[in-house]
Amino acid sequence: MSDIASCAPDGWCIFLRAALRQSAAGSPESYASLAKDVGLLVKILRNPAEQPDELKFRKIKLSNATIGRVLSHPGARDVLAACGFVEASEGECLELIEADRALLLRASQEVEAVQYELQELDWLYVNRAATASPIPGRPSEPWSADGAPAAMAHTCVTTLLKLGAEAAAKGPWLARLSHMLFAPEMVECRRLVRERASVLIMALRAIVLELIRMLEMGALSTALQCLAFLWPAGAHDTLAARLEFCSSCLAAALSPADAFDESPPLELKLRLVRGEILPRL
Repeated sequence: MSDIASCAPDGWCIFLRAALRQSAAGSPESYASLAKDVGLLVKILRNPAEQPDELKFRKIKLSNATIGRVLSHPGARDVLAACGFVEASEGECLELIEADRALLLRASQEVEAVQYELQELDWLYVNRAATASPIPGRPSEPWSADGAPAAMAHTCVTTLLKLGAEAAAKGPWLARLSHMLFAPEMVECRRLVRERASVLIMALRAIVLELIRMLEMGALSTALQCLAFLWPAGAHDTLAARLEFCSSCLAAALSPADAFDESPPLELKLRLVRGEILPRL
């Protein structure tokens, strides 16, 4: 590939993403290791941008086995070259002579997006058995990354919307919904779930009220996290309104005196309110 350094890193990131997706097509169990390798590439790009005075971040030893594995992925070394890394005269390392901080940061963000996609696909592959949809889903069938986010998001939303099912039985799906909403790598799933936010909010409110009656505190906290995240901001549905609803639900769940040997422990209430809900709003 000629004149690699003159090519924008964005194009090489697209090439890297396509190459890794193709590499994992026949062995989806490799998503996790590929994501780990791409994570190291993110650090290689981000370190000299964030700490330009640290000379150690400007050299990459090619003799390092881990580095060698990362750079063996098609497009990985090209991304570095496009950001200014050149092979030293002795050929033992790559060296960044002049660091363009903006270029390095942009490239690191592009590569991190590739890492997130691989992490999301890995989570979907591990959780594929929970997907009731025929595309892709049952472990007995060939698994494909194409359509996996849509299948999981659809199954999660429809399961939580089903009437008549016990709220406690929806606990695993609340946990999956929470992961899709809050894990930074779940980009595509989160987008698809938020498209159904209006109906999902109504379902979550009903689930929350049922969990209060059942005193299922763990699932209640998870449901409130998801509800607070999905509840749209606006003139009426403000942050204060969301907090008021969540606080009222917690108060209702913690209020029955006969549910505890004594009054509800203050530590429990503080952990639920401050540790589990507020930081996620």
